[in-house]
Amino acid sequence: MRGLKKRKNKEFTQRQATPISLDMLRVLHFHLTHTSGFIEASRLWFLAVSAFAFYGMCRINEVLSLQWKNITLDLARPSASDPTSTIGYGVYKLEGRKTEVTEGRRYNLH
Repeated sequence: MRGLKKRKNKEFTQRQATPISLDMLRVLHFHLTHTSGFIEASRLWFLAVSAFAFYGMCRINEVLSLQWKNITLDLARPSASDPTSTIGYGVYKLEGRKTEVTEGRRYNLH
């Protein structure tokens, strides 16, 4: 083992995880809803966490670290097409992201 050397730089590096696609998420949710062995509360919890992670473009551990102080709901803004109507939305902030350029960026919930 002592005399072994890496021939290529990437020969012994770990593979990066591939992002989940919408089709993979559908298969996962179908499997969870049609397989016995899950308690209803844990099944609903995982469906919610995985869907939020996918649509929020974040990792599951980032969803799990969310706190209520980082979520703001019931905000409103005027519609661009009809100024007389308002659009309701919410925002959330993920702290300590690995891929975040500016700390504390807020993401919209529609």
